[in-house]
Amino acid sequence: MFRLGKVLSFLPDRVTKQKRYNNTMLFRMESEFPPVIQIRLKIEINCFEHFNELGLVKIPFVVENSRLTGRCGITTYQLNELLGTKLRALYQRKKGRDLFDLYVALTKTEVDVDELMRCYHR
Repeated sequence: MFRLGKVLSFLPDRVTKQKRYNNTMLFRMESEFPPVIQIRLKIEINCFEHFNELGLVKIPFVVENSRLTGRCGITTYQLNELLGTKLRALYQRKKGRDLFDLYVALTKTEVDVDELMRCYHR
């Protein structure tokens, strides 16, 4: 959390909440493009699940804009496992915000549904 806060120090109005199983950072700011409105960025870090079924992958990530230019590799779940965790989250959370991610992945990419369900059940 400390490192993430340091990297995102250019964002205003950070509120950090630490709970038993997750940490949350919330940023509030104005949008950069008209119409200028208040927006928020919420970053949640799950501190409970440390298990992965399919192994982790490193995905290249590039940012190029007026504020920041950089590249890195982001370590994450394989797609089918990530979608399995999102399916599980639909049942664990009060809000269904993972539903859109599932919809996009299922309509725009090739998903192995059997593998996704195996990861969901773990």
